[in-house]
Amino acid sequence: MKKKIFLLGMALVFGAALTGCHMKHEWQEANCTKPQTCAVCGETEGQALGHNWQQADCTHPRNCSVCGETQGEALGHDWQEDCTHPPTCSVCGETQGEALGHIWMAADCLTPQLCAVCGEMQGELADHDWREADYFTPRRCALCGEFQGEPLQPSFEAHGLTVNARVGETYDYVTCCSADESLTTVGKLTFSDYRIFADSITEGYEWRAVHIKIEFSDDNARDYGMGVYYSNENYYDTEAWDEVYDRENNKKLYTIWYKGKEYTECKSMFSGSGFGEWEDGILTWEGDAFVVVPAGYDGMVVCFRNAALEGKAGDYIYDVADEDTIFFRMGDEDASVIPPVGGADTVSEEEEM
Repeated sequence: MKKKIFLLGMALVFGAALTGCHMKHEWQEANCTKPQTCAVCGETEGQALGHNWQQADCTHPRNCSVCGETQGEALGHDWQEDCTHPPTCSVCGETQGEALGHIWMAADCLTPQLCAVCGEMQGELADHDWREADYFTPRRCALCGEFQGEPLQPSFEAHGLTVNARVGETYDYVTCCSADESLTTVGKLTFSDYRIFADSITEGYEWRAVHIKIEFSDDNARDYGMGVYYSNENYYDTEAWDEVYDRENNKKLYTIWYKGKEYTECKSMFSGSGFGEWEDGILTWEGDAFVVVPAGYDGMVVCFRNAALEGKAGDYIYDVADEDTIFFRMGDEDASVIPPVGGADTVSEEEEM
């Protein structure tokens, strides 16, 4: 019986030796990912410490201050630069290179010299660079666009000339008889078919055209004939109207200053039969007046005056026009906008029959 008890005790002691350290644990300190662990038997105690993460910065990714493990990527520098400081990282303050330096813009009438990069200003305002007024805009500063005063008064208004004819209405055209200029005859003058069309060849120009018809039927016209005199006048600047007669092509050439630009390809011409034959007691003078002007220009005026009112060298239309003179302004009113049409031959402005 004693032998059995002894054997049982030895078995218990041996079993204990197989299941644990027979002396004491050799503990390894816990780290970020493992709890405290016995180096002999592998027994653990407690929990892992967990990483102590340090935030990522411009040059380093997120990292553990205990074990050095990294995660993700570095943020990269956020460079800021201006005229007086070198490129500087707004996060860590690191600098590199040199400052840009100011890029100065010229002063104008509203602001002094201005840096295009940082907006710093220095110096004084510039003086206005005035461009003289014309018939469409007041005096204007070329630097800042400021306006001053009013546009110039058109010549027709300044000299009391009145545009008195419109499309579709008939007017008494008083003119002299060709055989005896002391006598007058009265024709019935009508403007019709007024149209505007773009010049398909010369950019920036347009054609304006109007049909003109005059019917004579009185005794003076039949017995002594009549003279027809028409001209093109400049509504805005009669005195500056510089026309050159192209005799070979029978047309007049003009230069027009319009909204700050010189247009040298302007011209006027006439296409039509002029005088026809007497029919049923009526003699008809008929044709189309064409002009080529800057696109949008409404200052060309077709003028019919008494053929006896010739004037003298140097006279302008306001020197010779009388109360019977008829003016038709080739503006935008009553105009039809149509596609381009063919060219036109011309006849002289003064014609007698």
